[in-house]
Amino acid sequence: MNLVFFCITLTMILIAMSFAATPLISSYGKSNAGFAKFSLLAIIGLIGFALALYAAIGSPGLESKTPDVDAVGATASRGEATAAREKAASVEILLAGLEERLRSNPDDGKDWLLLAKSYEHVGRNADAAQAYRKAVALGVTDEVLDARLDADEPAAADAFTEIRGRLSYVQSVADRIEPDDVVFITAKSEGNPMPLAVLRRSASELPFDFVLSDEASMVKGGGISAASEIVVTAKVSKSGDALNTAADLQAKAGPMGPGNAGFLELVIGAAGTDMK
Repeated sequence: MNLVFFCITLTMILIAMSFAATPLISSYGKSNAGFAKFSLLAIIGLIGFALALYAAIGSPGLESKTPDVDAVGATASRGEATAAREKAASVEILLAGLEERLRSNPDDGKDWLLLAKSYEHVGRNADAAQAYRKAVALGVTDEVLDARLDADEPAAADAFTEIRGRLSYVQSVADRIEPDDVVFITAKSEGNPMPLAVLRRSASELPFDFVLSDEASMVKGGGISAASEIVVTAKVSKSGDALNTAADLQAKAGPMGPGNAGFLELVIGAAGTDMK
């Protein structure tokens, strides 16, 4: 109950009692009996009025204490969105750590399996299948993951979604690569000189990972997803022109189909690399 409202009610009751107390105490005779009854009824009436007033008004200030349902819902939604972003960030950190560890120790089958499960968890099924194949080659398998990836394999093999790889160089050509040189990575259809996708990077970034997808397409609607076989080429250019490069500062992989692209390891200047 609000303190002010309580004090007002109590004051009204005390006034009524003081109004009636004197005649009630002094009324011994019948002549005062009627007035005493009237005074008693007045007290009861005032008390009843006070109670009725409280029932009608309620507890003042109570509405201001009622929580804002919309505000509470908005706060909860913001909390859920923040939690989702933090979870996604933690998954990306885990993936980056695993990828880096496997570059240093590519013969760890358990890490390849963990990477495959992580890729599959975030919906990167093509990458998951490639990582799992490497785990299997090292003698590490998982029946549940194997079954799930087998179920997704036909859909994943229909078209290229992206091509991932890593570009590096052998030490024998290191002194010929300057930080200001330009690196071009292109994807072309077999037998077609027109690039489907092109990446341009600085030689100072070498070695680095790369991703070729329709976002790097030269022509709208003519990206890597439209090709049945692809050849990936990396070139180091002194002039910034992709056509003017030395033969031993190139690397090439392919042709490859959507089902066997996997993670490419392009090494500029490596022996046996096709440098056309």
